[in-house]
Amino acid sequence: MIAYASEKEKTGKSILVVDDDPFSREMLRIFIEKRGHSTDLADDGTDALALLKSGRAYDLVISDINMPRMDGLTLLREIKKEAPGTRVILVTGGSVKPVTGADAVIAKPINFALLTRHVNTALCARQ
Repeated sequence: MIAYASEKEKTGKSILVVDDDPFSREMLRIFIEKRGHSTDLADDGTDALALLKSGRAYDLVISDINMPRMDGLTLLREIKKEAPGTRVILVTGGSVKPVTGADAVIAKPINFALLTRHVNTALCARQ
C-alpha cells in the first residue's frame, strides 16, 4: 500500500513513513502531520523505494527496520544511492544499535519526545 498526501495538504517538510504495521504507520503519520509536515506512507521498503524512484523527493524517511520484502537496512542503503541527501531515522522493536548512514535509531514503542528531537535535528541538517 502506498498512500500520498494531497497537494492541498502539503506544508512544512515532506516525510515518508515506512512500516509494515498499520498502527505504527498511522501513529507516525498523526505525529508528523500535527507538526505541520506532509506524509506519504509505504508498507515496506519495496513500496518506499518505488516512491523514491518515481521522482518523489523527501526531506526525511522514518522506517521500521524489520519488514517483509525489503527491510529498513536494505532500504537505507538504497536511499543513499537513489537520494543521497535524504535523512533517515530507523525504528525497531529489536535492540537499538547505531547504523551507519542513519541519522538515528529509535526503539519501539516510540518515545515521541525523543523522536521529536531526532526529527528536528535531521530536518535542520537537511537545510
